[in-house]
Amino acid sequence: MAYTPFDITLPKPKDTIGTTLSNIKNNIQVVRDILASMGMVQGFNYSWSGGTADFPTNILLTKGAEIVKIINVYIAFDGQSLIISRSFYYSSDTGSNYFPIADELGNFKLNYSYDVSGILTTSTWTSV
Repeated sequence: MAYTPFDITLPKPKDTIGTTLSNIKNNIQVVRDILASMGMVQGFNYSWSGGTADFPTNILLTKGAEIVKIINVYIAFDGQSLIISRSFYYSSDTGSNYFPIADELGNFKLNYSYDVSGILTTSTWTSV
């Protein structure tokens, strides 16, 4: 089952009550998953793999069979590590299948850009 993105156009006044409730539930789940990816939802437990504790490649936030996975990519810069992208995924089956936590345009990856001093200048959401 593909991940259902947040839909800012829902609910619609002409939808049935059942459709409206389903759409509200889907949008709330997306908001919950986004908050869980920031470590802000009670019941989701943090773990990491790959990289180091300071610079983990994979962050896993788990609650039962549900997992929010964040994949970090770093570059070395002047003796430090700078994160250049974070991709967000969701699994409802203990990690057997992951789906991007994407918006209506399919964007699920946050890319970071830095100036020549290593200061973050921009971040941009993309689908790749």
